[in-house]
Amino acid sequence: MRTLLLRSTLIVAIAVGLTACDFDVTNPGPVQDEFLDDPGAHDAVVEGANFALSEALWQVSYIGDESARQITRSGRNFCCPKTPPRVGELTRDAASSNTWNVAHEARWTAEDGARRFQRALAEEDDVDFQSYEPAARALLIAGYANRLLGENMCEAVFDNVGDILDPEESDGEIQGGDRPYYERAEQAFTKALDIAQNAGLQEIEYAAHAGRASVRGAGLGDWEGAVSDAQVVPEDFTYEARYDGLEEAQYNHMWWMGSMDPWADWTVFDSFAEEYYEETGDPRTAWRDLETTDSPLDKPMFEQQKYTSRSDNVNLSSGREMLLIKAEAELRNGNEGAAMNYINEVRTTVESDITGEPLEAKEAGSLEEAWTALKDERRVELWLEGRRMGDLRRWIADDTPGEMEDMSERIRLCFPIPDSEVDGNDQIPADHESPRNPIYTGS
Repeated sequence: MRTLLLRSTLIVAIAVGLTACDFDVTNPGPVQDEFLDDPGAHDAVVEGANFALSEALWQVSYIGDESARQITRSGRNFCCPKTPPRVGELTRDAASSNTWNVAHEARWTAEDGARRFQRALAEEDDVDFQSYEPAARALLIAGYANRLLGENMCEAVFDNVGDILDPEESDGEIQGGDRPYYERAEQAFTKALDIAQNAGLQEIEYAAHAGRASVRGAGLGDWEGAVSDAQVVPEDFTYEARYDGLEEAQYNHMWWMGSMDPWADWTVFDSFAEEYYEETGDPRTAWRDLETTDSPLDKPMFEQQKYTSRSDNVNLSSGREMLLIKAEAELRNGNEGAAMNYINEVRTTVESDITGEPLEAKEAGSLEEAWTALKDERRVELWLEGRRMGDLRRWIADDTPGEMEDMSERIRLCFPIPDSEVDGNDQIPADHESPRNPIYTGS
């Protein structure tokens, strides 16, 4: 499999150097791989995995959220990755190649860290892997990295590493659709949860429950299991991907791409959020008019305000998402009343920027109207978090009731296996084409 394993090792190696830096010590740069087996380096390895996940998330969101009609393209001038030549056209070209590589790199970096810790601690008498905090954190990151792949990639491909998550034997062949990513994510979250419980790491416990709830329901169709996990997570809980303004790869590009400082690639203009925010003042979709059309496509620059700096973090899980998971489970059981209670529990805790009062509760006179309310609420709650394509894909596949944005002009609602993987993986035929959107109406 052609993932960038060398660069992953360099990421964690550089992180080791950074943890050793102060005013009297010079960063030694990359170190030998075996040095990372030392328990003293394990926290730095986890930070390298965090770095990789955050970078993968912004790159997936940068292209995927445009393709899912979450935001509007106002230019195409940012260097890497270039957006597709046509809006929303997810093909095997360089944009998909870059996104595929960084997303798999994030998965591999976290999983390799957990493998490394297990191997290294087997030789330690006084440290138990089953209660080892760096292992819990690495596995949690692995869970989110696999979920990112499941929600955004069309098909699964893994390298045969015989790793800690015990995958089926694989030599890089295509594993099917997105389900193997979700299965792998569930395994990672479960292992992270077990270790966190042994070590008394409550934040990781909540995050593992929340992450597992999201993949059990939306990814694996186990809504009973999803609800069981969701019920554990406090409503005010959040777990975030971290960003900072020190290095470009770690900027929050969801802000930077539409900030005019220096990029003008994204605008809220002509997206659902433009009118929705004007009508409701819902701060979850806030934007401001930069009062310029000085963008490559001469569109008004409406800057989203969910994120307001290069160092704003991005939610990976939240207690509010758990309410919407429970709402969807109720809808799938035909209980629109219970579902609307959960949806309104989310809405009425948000104060409008226009009125200063909680948002109005929604009403639904039918199951179809309740499904529409859920689809709208998830779109708002998870806006610009790289989650929408997975939602759209499963609702279309399940032929769920209710209205949502028209996606019939999108060739795909996921990133296909790209040219870089096809060219470097002899298990994938050169003429392989990943699945298309079943409601695509183009040629």
